[in-house]
Amino acid sequence: MHVLLIHQIFAGPDDPGGTRHYEIARYLAEHGHRVTVIASSVKYLTGEMVGPETTPLPPGMRIVRIAGRQDIHKSYASRARAFFSFAGGALRAAVALRDIDVVWGTSPPLVQLVPAWVASWRCPGDSSSRSAISGRSSPWGWVSCATARLRARRWG
Repeated sequence: MHVLLIHQIFAGPDDPGGTRHYEIARYLAEHGHRVTVIASSVKYLTGEMVGPETTPLPPGMRIVRIAGRQDIHKSYASRARAFFSFAGGALRAAVALRDIDVVWGTSPPLVQLVPAWVASWRCPGDSSSRSAISGRSSPWGWVSCATARLRARRWG
């Protein structure tokens, strides 16, 4: 299964901050899944550019870095620009990926859910993974992708 994680503030093993998303992605990769992470090229805690990874990633895991704004902590306006800029870049990167089975969007910020939602439209599934109210994909499309895939594996 190919899992796409969209996480602007993704902290890898060499970065300061919480690494729970890295640990989950590493676990999935070590158990035979492909994991692609779309993350910012700027460290959220320090505002510095992310350097090359010194700890090797497990086979099956890759990180796609999106150009980020280093003025993220300058003001509320610059933070909002950074969030929306990342969402746009993540959307472009996500649409370019192929064979995605599960989309995993994180927040904060909530605008990260937009590229996750759009990317989830391309996940395998049927009309039952769509919103029962609107007939369209729900904002929680990543759950729909996972649910549809699990249903398909469990009941053929």
